[in-house]
Formats: sequence, C-alpha cells, structure tokens
Amino acid sequence: MYRLLYFGVDLDPKNPDNILHDPRKGIVATDITCTLQVNSAASLKFTISKSNQWFGRMEARSATHEVALLDDDEYLFRGRIIEDAQNIKTQCSFTCEGQLSYLNDSIVRPYGTYSDTSKWDRVVPASPNEVYRWLISQHNSQMDLSKRFEIGDCEITPKENSLTASSTTYPTTSNEIKDKILDDYNCYLIDHFRNGTRFLDLTLNGYGLCEQSVEFGTNITDFSTTQKVDDIITCIIPFGKDSDNNTFGISSFPDQAIDEKYVKEGDHVYNSEGVERYGKIVKQISYDSCSTVNALIGAAKNDLESSSYALESLSVSAIDLHAISSDIKPIRLGEWVRVISKPHNVDQNMMCVKIDINVNNPEETKYTFGSTLATLTNSNIIKAEQTRKQITQVIVQTQEISDTAKAAAKEATGATTIASEAKTLAASKSTNYTSQPTPPYNVGDTWTDLTNNIVYTCYTSRLETEEFNKSDWCET
Repeated sequence: MYRLLYFGVDLDPKNPDNILHDPRKGIVATDITCTLQVNSAASLKFTISKSNQWFGRMEARSATHEVALLDDDEYLFRGRIIEDAQNIKTQCSFTCEGQLSYLNDSIVRPYGTYSDTSKWDRVVPASPNEVYRWLISQHNSQMDLSKRFEIGDCEITPKENSLTASSTTYPTTSNEIKDKILDDYNCYLIDHFRNGTRFLDLTLNGYGLCEQSVEFGTNITDFSTTQKVDDIITCIIPFGKDSDNNTFGISSFPDQAIDEKYVKEGDHVYNSEGVERYGKIVKQISYDSCSTVNALIGAAKNDLESSSYALESLSVSAIDLHAISSDIKPIRLGEWVRVISKPHNVDQNMMCVKIDINVNNPEETKYTFGSTLATLTNSNIIKAEQTRKQITQVIVQTQEISDTAKAAAKEATGATTIASEAKTLAASKSTNYTSQPTPPYNVGDTWTDLTNNIVYTCYTSRLETEEFNKSDWCET
C-alpha cells in the first residue's frame, strides 16, 4: 500500500501527524504520480484539498522537511517540494524533485588527476572509482548531514584502470559525475534511502533478475516500442591523450580485422554488420581517458557495439503483482525483468530503466525496459545530444491490444482489487448526494446542496461507524 508523507528530516515517518496520503487512515491526496529513472533525479506530483491536515502548511525548498512516497515501508521517493500552486483556495498542487537533485546544490572546485599548479591545487587519484568517491566526498563536505550521501554499490572499472580528468569551471557535483563518470563508463546511478541514510549505487549492469515477469495476457495492459535511428554510428575516428596530455589517433596502427565484426582501417574503426545494413556513418570521438592505441581501438569498438544499431526500448503498462500478493517481490528500478509478449515476438530479460507510478490508479503504472539513451563513452557526441533541440524518433506502435485483452489481463491479476484506494476511488464516482450525506462516504463523492445551489466534493472518507463532518467536503 502506498503512503505519502511530509515530515522533518529527523522525524519518525510512522507518526500519523506526518501523513499526506494513506487511505487506511482516511487521509487522501489525489493525482499522485511519481517518475523514477536511472541517472536522473526522481519527480513527484500530487494535489491535496483544504481538508488535508497539511493544507497551507508545507513550504517549497524547505531545509528541514521532505516529502516521501513509500510502498509499505520501502522508500520509493524522498525529496523536496520545488513548486506549489493553489487552486481557488480549495486545492493545492505540488511538484517535488528527488534527493539525487541535492547533488546540484554543491560545486566542484578546480582539480585534476595530474599536476598543473597553474590551474588547480587539488590532485585526485587517476582512477574512475577514486574520482567518483572524491566527487561524493566534495559534495558531502559542503552539505549538512541531511543532504549527504553514503556510497553503496560501486562497480565502474578495475582500480588499475586510469582516468585522465580535470575541471576548472566550477560545475555542480551532479554535472561533473555525469560528464566524467556516467557518460564515459556507461554506468547507472540509482539513489536509495534506507535506515535513515541516503545511498548512491553506481552499477554497470543494474541489479539482479526480478522474481516476477510481465506478460501479455497476464499483467500487461499496453505495449509499445520506441526505435531511435538518429544516433546510429557505424564508423568511428578515435582520438586519445597520452601520458603527456598530447592528442593521438590510430593511423600508425596496422590495418587489420579486430575480430569477425570489427575492422581497423586507416584512421578509423568500423562495424562491418552496421556498414552492411546502414552504410558508413562516420563520427570523430575523443576518448580523453585512453592513453594507448590498443585502449583507443577497444573504446571505439565498445561504442560501435552499442551505436551501430537502432536502439529500442519497450514501454509497458503492467500491473505489479506485488500489489496483489506481498509474497511477490515488486519490480524495482535497475532490475532485470523478463518481458513476454508472444503477439509481438518478445521474450527476453530487459533492465527496468524507468517507472512512472500512478498511485491512485496503480494499473496505469508504466515501466520502460531497455536502452532509452545513447550509451556512447565519448565527450563530443553526448554534449551535442544535450544541445540538440529536436530528436527524430521512429515510434513503432505495436498491434493495439484489444479492450477485451486488457480486461482479461486485469481480471487475471485481480486488477480490480489492486488496492483499497483504487477500489474506493472507482466506487465513489457513482455516488451523488442531494441531501446531507450520512457515512459511509468516500473520496470523490459529490453532494449537491439544492437549498443553496452549491456542489461539494468529498476529500476525506468516513466509515459507517463515524459521524458526518462538514470539513470533509469542499465546494467544487
């Protein structure tokens, strides 16, 4: 069961005074959506009415309070309010950003992995692991305890791999981690909150295999694929930097087949399968972390492996079976999930890279599996991608799933009983009172006061054993 809380960073989340949304307690927020995505700060939106105990009491960018979304006792989101908007004095909508955004609050002072006293006095060990750990330590040194992170999983490259990096532009810690680590080493940054501590996991391959699968005819309600052809590259001209920081290429290296798929020819490396399918599409890429020709050719080969084909991701609306049975573990970000859809010839394990949670209507939650962004390790293409105003995509909408099939999927998984709040909201839509309501009544019920010609909407549920309370109802 989802709960939405607002509380001081050091307070007990089980305190009932902290509740923003918990249908079991008769306290309800509406339009609650939460987006979780690898390498990005999470986002959360919700609306509360005047009858909610926190109406008019929450502050944007508070240094002492946060909003949290929990599934049972597991934190899915924890972060700060960044925007609020009041609607006709009866409702207030909020937008929040997740705790990963706290890395935008600190800056990185000039440093390098080699000595250059004219530009910086901080020399960091020339290892990807050590640079990442140093960046987190720099963030922590600038923040109070409430915004600090502990390092959880950390698997970038072996410690002996060197990294040549520097900065003199005072970037945010978030941007420097992206530029120097995430973009260059094809890894995933995922934040967690456990036992009162914020953790950052940096992983190359995500987490393990999820115990449950998503399958057409069982718990999939919608299915579509996105294919990106704009970023296809079949041929790379690579440049690296040697130990003296001099730029070099691979022209001096003998032309030869690297393996059955990749060929070094002149100043470039190409993917023979990609060239056969798409022709030669050439890009020049700089690999500042490569100091030898062999490392440079290997880096180009690795990039061609991921960029010589149209990247495809699956967007699936599916019912999380954990909502039906607590014995089934939920689908979590970074996990590998078996996706099965016989009508679409799909049966493979794919990483969950994004989850769009619909708290009030859990059956509309969407999962995105597979690569959604280019995985190039270069410093040029990634930055060009960031400034591109329009990305051309080929959207392949798969065979439409019929309403009958969707209904069968929902019935098969018990979607109509996925959560008590969903049932409550669904049932409430059909109830309209023309005289003062008598409990039980539910969130979403309407009451038309014929004497004064006023329509009220219910924002707080009452059980049959409870008494009517006028504050449960607000003018529409």
